[in-house]
Amino acid sequence: MLQSIGKQTTYYANFTPAILTKPLLKSELLKVVDSTSSEFVDSPPAQQVESSATDMEKESIAGAHVLIVDDNAINIEVARGVLDNLPVSVKIANNGEQALDIVRECEKEGHYLHCILMDCQMPVMDGYACTSAIRDGRAGQVHQQVPIIAMTANAMLGEKEKCIAAGMSDYVTKPIVASMVEPKIINWIQSAYSPQFLGKSVMDETRVVHNEMADERPSLASTSGFVEPSSPLSPSSHALPTTPVASISFTTPSSSEGSDTPIWEKSRALMRLANNQVLFDKICEMFIESVPRKCDEIKAAVNDKDASKVKLVSHTIKGMAGDIGAVRVQSRFSDIERLAKHEQLLEIDNALPEAINEIAVFLKELKPA
Repeated sequence: MLQSIGKQTTYYANFTPAILTKPLLKSELLKVVDSTSSEFVDSPPAQQVESSATDMEKESIAGAHVLIVDDNAINIEVARGVLDNLPVSVKIANNGEQALDIVRECEKEGHYLHCILMDCQMPVMDGYACTSAIRDGRAGQVHQQVPIIAMTANAMLGEKEKCIAAGMSDYVTKPIVASMVEPKIINWIQSAYSPQFLGKSVMDETRVVHNEMADERPSLASTSGFVEPSSPLSPSSHALPTTPVASISFTTPSSSEGSDTPIWEKSRALMRLANNQVLFDKICEMFIESVPRKCDEIKAAVNDKDASKVKLVSHTIKGMAGDIGAVRVQSRFSDIERLAKHEQLLEIDNALPEAINEIAVFLKELKPA
């Protein structure tokens, strides 16, 4: 069912509609079709999917260097999990300023970064400002045209233009889908890297290849499909993580979300990680460990009437929840993030208890029997 934003939803007997708001995004439509179609087919047992990259593709990027820039440890772990299947080395930065320092240090030492995965919303310096600084040469001349892939949860109209304006090369939406991200990483590394230069004067040789290839790269502005399709893999069930959660002090009410909304889309979250059970269990453990602290942070920010802090922390919790398939938690904190953007502190104060209680509901589902 398509409807305008803000219009009251009408429900019909005998079926439960999937609600999409206009303007319609291709990614949203594909996700809804994928989720509904899976209800009518038997899901085969999940098998971990190895990298879809060919041996030739892997050889073409062997030894390349990738920088992940994100303030969320779970997002970093997910991105690293995707890169684990590729013969590349990885550096980590937690905000834009750290990223600029790493880029400058690489140039100083004669090393070269061949691709950057850049989160858009971070404290200290966000991904847009960091990308603009790199393109302006404020991190050195060698990396001015390094491929930068934006990672953002904001799959909204206007995001494409914002990424283009900042100078980003491409765009992926979060939660990250391994089967969608890996080919983009390979493509952009190939555009900036030739492994035959390993062992030579990296700075000078790579500068030549990089600049020659720059004009041949597919620009973000010229691409028409600026959306991430849903992964075609079928969902399936897997074991739960084993970390105890009894020590987390939340009240556990019944959820106020609609009964048709699952508490935990576990199989879909696992599917996005190419059924990497080890990685999935690890990020679930990380969520269990970190979410109480994040809740304390957002409570303190509300008490301090700090809307910008509320926005940042709610964005982080939303992203963490999305990575592990806690869809109700993701929805609650998406609402709070939106309220914080407009500094609606009274509404946030009213909404926060239910959002935190939704975390309690999820943790109860997550806790091993």
